[in-house]
Amino acid sequence: MLVAGIVVVLLAIAQISSIDWDIGQRRRQKIAFLRIRELSAALNRFRGQHGGYPSQVQMLHDVFVESVTAKDEYHSSDFAESAWQQVIERSRSDAYVYDYAPLQEIAFGSDLFLHYEVHADPAERGKTGFKSFYANDDGIIRWNDDRRATADDRSPDIDPVLDLHSYRFERFRGWKKD
Repeated sequence: MLVAGIVVVLLAIAQISSIDWDIGQRRRQKIAFLRIRELSAALNRFRGQHGGYPSQVQMLHDVFVESVTAKDEYHSSDFAESAWQQVIERSRSDAYVYDYAPLQEIAFGSDLFLHYEVHADPAERGKTGFKSFYANDDGIIRWNDDRRATADDRSPDIDPVLDLHSYRFERFRGWKKD
C-alpha cells in the first residue's frame, strides 16, 4: 500500500512539473508573439518618419521604446527597454531568438530599405517554445510549429496573447488552418 501511495505521489509531482514547464513555454511563446507585433508596429512607425525601414535593428531603438510606451499607459520606458533587450540580446538561451532582415535598399548606399522580415524562433524548439513567428511589411504575423516561419505559413485566427483557453484544450481549439 505504501509503495502504491508513493507511486501515485511521484506521478502527481511529475504531472504538475510538466504542466508548469508547458505553461512556461506558452508564456514565452505569447511574449514572442507580442515582441514581433511590437517590432512590426515600430518598423511601420519608423517607415512613416523616415521613408523606409532601417538597415539595422539598433536604429529602431527610440521608435520601438516610444511605440511600446505610447500604445499602453501602463507600459513605462523601463518596461519598453526590457522588451527591447529581449529583442536584441542574442545570448538569451531561455527564450526566443529574434532576427531582423531589411530587404531591397531604397538607393545605393542608403540606410533605408523598402521591405523587411522579422523572425522569432525558440532558442530550443520544444524546450523554450513551440512556435516560430514571422512578420514582414504586410503586417501579418505568421507561425509554424516545425521550422522557422516564412511568408507562406498561416496566421493565427485568434490573438494568441488574448486567447486564455486552457492548454489542455488547445488541440481542440486550434489555430486557423489553411
